Amino acid sequence: MEGEGNGSICPISTQTERGKTMIVLQLLIYCLLFTAMVKIAVIGGAVNGLYFYPKTVQDQAIEWECEQARKVVIWDEPSI
Repeated sequence: MEGEGNGSICPISTQTERGKTMIVLQLLIYCLLFTAMVKIAVIGGAVNGLYFYPKTVQDQAIEWECEQARKVVIWDEPSI
């Protein structure tokens, strides 16, 4: 038969390929947006990224960060 399967403007195989491409594109955009959101959330330090954690976890993280800041020792370079 002449023209069998060529009657539509957009064949089914092309539609499924477009669907797959759209899903991959949406997934890529989602991952990039999520990465950007996390990077923005932790600009001032990792404690800022704890916004969605329970208050007890936030308090423990802040306490741990303060303890670590007290332990920091500045070493002078030996003069040669």
